[in-house]
Amino acid sequence: MRELKLAYLAGVIDSDGCIHIERYVDSRKGRNRRYQYNVRLQIGMTRMEVIEWIGSNFFGETRKFSYKIKSKYPNRNDITNWRISSRQAISLLKELKEYLVLKKDRAEIAIEFEKSIVSSKESRSLSLKKVRERKMKLKEELYNKMKELNMRGVKA
Repeated sequence: MRELKLAYLAGVIDSDGCIHIERYVDSRKGRNRRYQYNVRLQIGMTRMEVIEWIGSNFFGETRKFSYKIKSKYPNRNDITNWRISSRQAISLLKELKEYLVLKKDRAEIAIEFEKSIVSSKESRSLSLKKVRERKMKLKEELYNKMKELNMRGVKA
């Protein structure tokens, strides 16, 4: 039964989902204002019952959005979003990878991103700074690969 649910979810992701790596500046006090990276898997659609099914069968967060564009287009339906991030997203993408068709390449990049997360064993090593620099470089490379795959329009 799990395989059937994974296959269905993969089809929804291929059609209405997004796999990406978000990059943002960590601006908390006492931090070096450096980039932080996060894998995110999200689905947005107007069919709330599909999102509710996903939410009840898989972990994650469900939100309903009403976009400002509705004032310009009053007949537009609200969008409901489901999303997961970080290690939960990577874990689920590992299960989904064999069922994905259109977004399999993005899933592979997201799974590779796990290698850029500093493990507790590495954090105890003497060369922690070098480990972090190497992993930060990998994060930036994977972020740029994913950004290129998710670009809209025709590639030259």
